[in-house]
Amino acid sequence: MNRIHRLNWNDITENCLPTLVSPRQFFKKLHLLLGIAVLGLLYGCGGGSDTGSDPGPGAGVNPPTGLVYAVSSASHAQHQAITPNVPRNSGGKITDYSVEPALPAGLVLDAVSGVISGTPVEAAPAVIHTVTGSNAHGAATAYLQIEVTAAVTAPTLLRYKENPVSYPVNADINPNLPYTEGGAVTQFSASPALPDGLQLDPSTGVISGASSTAKPAATYVISASNAVGAVSRALIIGIADSLQPPDNLTYSQPVAIYPQGKVVAPNLPTATGGAITEFSVHPPLPEGLSLNTDSGEITGTPTTLQEEKLYTITGNNQDGGTLATITIAVVSSGAFEPGASLATSRYYHTATKLDDGKILVAGGRSNVTSGWATTELYDSENNNWKPAGTMKTARYLHTATLLKNGKVLVTGGLKEGNVSITLGTVELYDPVADSWQSMNNMKQPRAEHTATLLPDGNVLVVGGGYFGTDNTAEIYDPSTDSWEFTKTLMENSRTRGHTAVLLKTGKVLVAGGLSNPSVYSVQATAELYDPDADTWTSTDPMTGPRRDHAMTELENGEILVAGGYDSLHAADYQLKTAELYDPNLGEWRPASPMNYARPDHSQVRLEDGNVLAAGGYGATLMAELYNSNTNTWERTGNLNTSHAYPTAIALKNGKVLIAGGFTNRMELYTP
Repeated sequence: MNRIHRLNWNDITENCLPTLVSPRQFFKKLHLLLGIAVLGLLYGCGGGSDTGSDPGPGAGVNPPTGLVYAVSSASHAQHQAITPNVPRNSGGKITDYSVEPALPAGLVLDAVSGVISGTPVEAAPAVIHTVTGSNAHGAATAYLQIEVTAAVTAPTLLRYKENPVSYPVNADINPNLPYTEGGAVTQFSASPALPDGLQLDPSTGVISGASSTAKPAATYVISASNAVGAVSRALIIGIADSLQPPDNLTYSQPVAIYPQGKVVAPNLPTATGGAITEFSVHPPLPEGLSLNTDSGEITGTPTTLQEEKLYTITGNNQDGGTLATITIAVVSSGAFEPGASLATSRYYHTATKLDDGKILVAGGRSNVTSGWATTELYDSENNNWKPAGTMKTARYLHTATLLKNGKVLVTGGLKEGNVSITLGTVELYDPVADSWQSMNNMKQPRAEHTATLLPDGNVLVVGGGYFGTDNTAEIYDPSTDSWEFTKTLMENSRTRGHTAVLLKTGKVLVAGGLSNPSVYSVQATAELYDPDADTWTSTDPMTGPRRDHAMTELENGEILVAGGYDSLHAADYQLKTAELYDPNLGEWRPASPMNYARPDHSQVRLEDGNVLAAGGYGATLMAELYNSNTNTWERTGNLNTSHAYPTAIALKNGKVLIAGGFTNRMELYTP
């Protein structure tokens, strides 16, 4: 509010009359009063500032762009104050911040600064929040995932945005930001001490500063800890005599397929050589997306559909530059969002939807284990995982089948010791008791076999000799806990990599796979099992050999087969071809090919009849939809994490759960 100070000359003279006998004092007071009057007039005419700061050139006339937060995915501990999460942007000054949905109870967003702070008061599952920063000329959005854990747990992962990195001497570096998973970190430390002039913030883990002394590249171990544990990460840092040009600029998503109207996961750059001081992009990014010119991160919410388009991003410093190209498309349907993580990284595991809608994940392995006996349950209503009963035997490449009585039958798989062992053991999971019970063994050990629930409630297990040829199949009868070989042998050996599906006719279609592991003989043959006659008969072969493919029944009863390998387990033999089997005609015909070659992926039919294909080797971040009405594949939103050998399950809320695949990450797909 402007304030005007009015002076009354009579007041001045009357107050000063007693001093007329002293002219020096009179004029001294008159000079003081006139000074106050001038200051008042200046203030009333706008000589003051509401903020007391200069927002910088152009800050008041440009829209904000490139809004990002120091931490885009955070796991906070209940009742522990969080490290304030600070935003930054490279465009116009943001005057107002808002967030949707509301932050977990106890956390607050400062509407002016955008800083998120506070102390979470109750546990909350991982939720994606959209922060919007705006001014009079536009707005920018940022993507945040926040979860609140119910109890203090040790941090499980630490990594840094830049590693390795070479910094120029006597130059302020771009702050190197940490990313952590698991329990909230309360202290960061470095051993040995960082190069002179660089600082590690013990609370946030951010590395900043400027080094005045050149130093060869060396390894520094950064530790992140809390009251119950710690995790560390080795950083390689060098200080160069002079600024080096940056090199090898790449992005975490070189091919990004974004859904229209959905906040995207930040696309993050990495580079070697000298530190990049400025990023630029050509042509301009799709409407709603922006590039942070300081950090190079691509964020925002795309608003306009577009086909795949190539963008060139340049990273420069005063000594040179480097280029990266990325492809971006904006599609109309489908988006993946991160969900609560599994307790352990898994692949070669199984996922089974129970009668109550929960998902049982069992076994599998990680890169550092020979197999898990542990299991976990996912509750879609609360978006959380909890430990379930432990199996009797650690196993992977096994099968899990939901029986008609609501229990889960697990068969076979591999168990590793000094040598890998193919298992013939069988277990039964009781969801009510949350316990596993050993059942009678199969007639022979099997791994990477198939198991299909038959109309009468029995289970057909096919192939899986794994280390040798196998044309056998056997049937499990839950009522008697007994196994019997089928009356006739399969007409082709199917060691592993084949698929099986129950047709509407009641027969079981088995197709493809490896017939001889020693020579990698991949086959195109297909055959049918008739449960009523207990016999196998050949049917029309596929249009080409394939293994490690995916098979899905369509609404019209036809069978869609897509992807896989047609020969050796190598990138040159990855398939993007697809084909359809007509049970009425007993014939295969080609379908439109996928956009990406993908073996070892997952397929699941959605409520609208489309088929989602996600993950797999060669396309670990990509997903697409098959429309049986138009015989076309359409790109859909990208996954946020690479998934090879994932499991995909349709949930009762219409979403699709993608779990594991060389990761403990889980994602939810919304059509």
